[in-house]
Amino acid sequence: MKAGSLKRTLRDSGIFPYKGRGQHFLVQGAIAGRIVDTAMVGGNDTIVEIGPGTGVLTQLLVSRAKRLIAIESDRKLAELVSERFTEEIGRGEMEVVLYDALKYDFAALGERIGGKLVVVANLPYNISTEMIFRLLEAGARIDRFVLMLQREVAERLTAVPGTKKYGALTVMATLQCDITQEFKVGRGNFHPVPKVDSAVVLFKVRENQLCDAGDLKIFKAIVRAAFNNRRKTLRNALKSVPDIVSPGDLDALGEAAGINLGRRGETLSVEEFGALSRAVRELAFRSK
Repeated sequence: MKAGSLKRTLRDSGIFPYKGRGQHFLVQGAIAGRIVDTAMVGGNDTIVEIGPGTGVLTQLLVSRAKRLIAIESDRKLAELVSERFTEEIGRGEMEVVLYDALKYDFAALGERIGGKLVVVANLPYNISTEMIFRLLEAGARIDRFVLMLQREVAERLTAVPGTKKYGALTVMATLQCDITQEFKVGRGNFHPVPKVDSAVVLFKVRENQLCDAGDLKIFKAIVRAAFNNRRKTLRNALKSVPDIVSPGDLDALGEAAGINLGRRGETLSVEEFGALSRAVRELAFRSK
């Protein structure tokens, strides 16, 4: 779909992109094709597309997948896509769900279909990080997901310890997924044109976590404490979560995990965060 054609389609449907919601519609069909190829969509796959927009990606997905479920929170866009794909919907090959994807239960959908999902999305920039965490919650019910993201977010996902872009998102996503930045997409491929470039990222959900993270609730709390206080040492950062580890147990924690708590949290690998989490669990068990 050319930019001019896209603009007319939106205008005729009474839809006006709202930059405040991060709405930037993909124009180039060639880019859409590369995204679908990256997702490795096959005839046995149940695909979930988040935010189908005007259907540029949708058209390719529904032609390759066993079934497509398109989740759209904008009523007018949901109606537009439903009208465009009336035949596919009538044949049971596609369903349009008017719902907020941030509240959608992907794990329950996976259970309902009795298999694993493949998720594909050109995400609004303002919900991308929150949406990634939401997808991670579904765990093994998702086989893989391919997301168009703001390039800065893509770089955070593939950052290494000790760098500015390495953070809680990096650690949590890497624990559960093998992540690769597949290709970059210039801002000129969207309408309206955003102020930043994008990148397509592939997440392959691991059958087993990268490491034993112990209690996931404890793991998350430690990671967040470390990066919410990233300029502090681990010793001082962990004092912000006394309900997870008592300040009096910090010396024992460092010894049990084999980690110098004088380091900053931003220097720890995913595996080292896992060691801290397991050590907290072990200390709690010993104290009982």
